[in-house]
Amino acid sequence: MLSIDNSIAAQESEPGNANVKVVIRIRPLNEAENSEKHYTVTEAISDHMLVFDPKINPAPGFLNANRRDITRRRFKDLKYAFDYVFGPNATNKTVFEQTTKGIVSGVLNGYNCSVFAYGATGAGKTHTMLGNEREPGVIYHTMIDLYKRINEQKDEKLFDVAVSYSE
Repeated sequence: MLSIDNSIAAQESEPGNANVKVVIRIRPLNEAENSEKHYTVTEAISDHMLVFDPKINPAPGFLNANRRDITRRRFKDLKYAFDYVFGPNATNKTVFEQTTKGIVSGVLNGYNCSVFAYGATGAGKTHTMLGNEREPGVIYHTMIDLYKRINEQKDEKLFDVAVSYSE
């Protein structure tokens, strides 16, 4: 997910200043993946770093006696830094608060802002952006916050809101 200028202070202090923020959300394994004993190939090691294909310790006594090791490409343990990394237990509300909530001030000050989710099929983009009745997505939380703040400022400013969504 990318969002423009996650810092309210930066938006208000330097008009026109726009930064691209890159955040990652690690999707938890679903029921089918858990029952089939799949393993996660990414792990959040901090709020700003993840490890891809983490090294794991093999079971005690494990010996791969085959001369041709089919697992030799696994466990690369590659670390990547991002503006924010959400682990598999993060809620959509948490993702909203750390990403798009910060750009609402820019929108209210007349700036155009964009948020988009990118990833493979099944990575959780739709769940993050749209959510469901139990856990509304980032779009829902953004609209609630935007219109709440518009309502708070309705006596001071006139707002014209245009929003688009595509999948």
